[in-house]
Amino acid sequence: MDVAHWPLYGLRLRTPRLELRLPVLEELGALAQLSTQGVHDPDQMPFGVPWTDLPPAERARSVMQFHWRRKLGYQPNGLTRRQVRDTLRYEQRFALGRDRWQQFAAAAVEIDGLEPCLAQFGLRNAQPAA
Repeated sequence: MDVAHWPLYGLRLRTPRLELRLPVLEELGALAQLSTQGVHDPDQMPFGVPWTDLPPAERARSVMQFHWRRKLGYQPNGLTRRQVRDTLRYEQRFALGRDRWQQFAAAAVEIDGLEPCLAQFGLRNAQPAA
């Protein structure tokens, strides 16, 4: 990530025992992989969204999606109450408004790495356009 275009990405807060910063893509990948091994006692649900109940591959993908959603500038968009394992929880909703999206939009688009994503769009056996 080019810090000149997003200075917060270069922000570091350090103490002798701790550094706080945004993770790099490789670290997010490692975190997602680690999540496939389980995050907490399966009998407990500490989160409002039961993402840790997902199968390992979906759980890892949800870790990546959560971080990218925040990185792209999604803003809080209300709360939803929902029942999770017999407990009432609150779920934070996010939205990316048109004005925010246009900050990232560009006229020329190149797509790399589409093939592995087709299943996410319900196009597992589809052929990408040439």
